[in-house]
Parts: sequence; C-alpha cells; structure tokens
Amino acid sequence: MSLVRYYHYLNTELSDPRTRDWVLVSSPVPVVLLTFAYLYFVLKCGPRYMKNRPAYKLFTFIRIFNIFQIIANACLMYSLIDVGLHEDNFVTCSSHYLHTPEGYKLCHIGWYTLIVKLSDYIETPVFVLRQKQRQISFLHLYHHVTTMILSWIYVKYFPNETTITPLLLNCSVHVIMYTYYLLTSYGPSMQKRLKMIKPMITTIQLVQFVIIIFLSLRVIFVPKCTGAKVYASILLIDVIVNFVLFSNFFKQNYLKNNKLE
Repeated sequence: MSLVRYYHYLNTELSDPRTRDWVLVSSPVPVVLLTFAYLYFVLKCGPRYMKNRPAYKLFTFIRIFNIFQIIANACLMYSLIDVGLHEDNFVTCSSHYLHTPEGYKLCHIGWYTLIVKLSDYIETPVFVLRQKQRQISFLHLYHHVTTMILSWIYVKYFPNETTITPLLLNCSVHVIMYTYYLLTSYGPSMQKRLKMIKPMITTIQLVQFVIIIFLSLRVIFVPKCTGAKVYASILLIDVIVNFVLFSNFFKQNYLKNNKLE
C-alpha cells in the first residue's frame, strides 16, 4: 500500500461519514499546524519577544476569556444532557444514535468541543505575555495538546453516545475551574479568600480521571463494544498519564507545602 493510499485509508475510509468533510475535521493538517504554531510561540517565539519587555496585564481579556469558557462548557453540558444522559451510554456501547437526529446533534457537539479545546490554547500565550513562564509546565502543555488531539479524533472517527459521560465530566470540571480563575482575576484579596479552594480544583480533576479510567475499562472489556473500544483505549492511556502528572503536581504543590508549613 502506497503512502497516499494509506493516508486516504486513515483519513477518509476510517472516518465517520457524517463528519469527514467538516471544517477542521476533513484533514489533520489545520489542527497539526495550529498545534505546532502554539508550541512554537509559547516555547520559542513568545519568550524571545518578551525577553526585554515588561509583562502585559491583560486583566480584561482574561476575564472575557474565562467567561467565554464558563458559558461554552456549560452549553456543552446542557447539550450533552439533552442528547441522552438518561441512558448509560458509555457502558452499553449502543449505536442506535448513529443515523438519528440525536446522533447528528452529537456530531455537532463533538465539533463545538473541538473548537472549545482549540480556544484553550489561548491560555498559554497569555501566560507568556504576562511573564508567567513558570506556569507553562510539561503538564500544562501535555494536557492542552492531548485533550485537543483527543477531541479531533473523537469528532473525526467516533462521534457516538459512548463518550457522553466522560465529555460531560470534563465540561463540568472546566466550568468549576474557569469560574475559579475568573474570581481570582479580581486581585490578591480574592485570591486569599479562595486559597483553600485551589487544591480542591486539582482533587476534582483527579476524581474525574479516576471515573473516566473506570468507564474506559468497562467499555474495553464489554464484548459488544467495537469501534468504541479503540477510542476508549486511546482515552485510557491519555487519562492515566494525566492522572500521574496531576498527582505529582498535587504532591509537589500542596502536600509538600503543608509539611513545610
């Protein structure tokens, strides 16, 4: 099989016919280029530009961005519940939504999720422009990039109801997280009041990962799951890595600090 034929097989034949021609989905090139541009700016170009410049404040922009994230994730949550959270879709691996109005709606939810995850990239350049380079850790970059890639894989190949529960969990966590970010953007006094909440945010993220790991394992070991097994396996690997990274972050930033205090 030639490379061109193999690419066609991966990009077209394996993809979901409902979404294969959509913007940002028809080819991996736009998403790959955006990701490389993102990494180049935050690791090379941005720090070089800011080397001899004072930090930008960007308070208004940050608040608008946080409000957008809260509303966007809340809308995704509502849409996911509306599509069919009443069924245990991630476990049963049913495919009765495939060519129904609900199935097409779920495809659109997947696409909007991809847009929201791409918009998450904005957060890191803001760190660079504010001279907050310390916040751009391997965990931060890995989480943003892999979450976006998983969103693309989902809408490209597996936009089905088996992913409703994990996606709903993720959106819920992001509503909480960006609400916290919005409140802390109002200065040191607010940050001091919310100091005790900060480790709770990471704890919530860890709980989310544990639940998704459990759900992914259920799908993998349910015999009738076919295509869902592939996505669940990819998701499982990524979530385990995230769990390890976030656990280490929690230990380094909260448990050790408590011991020192």
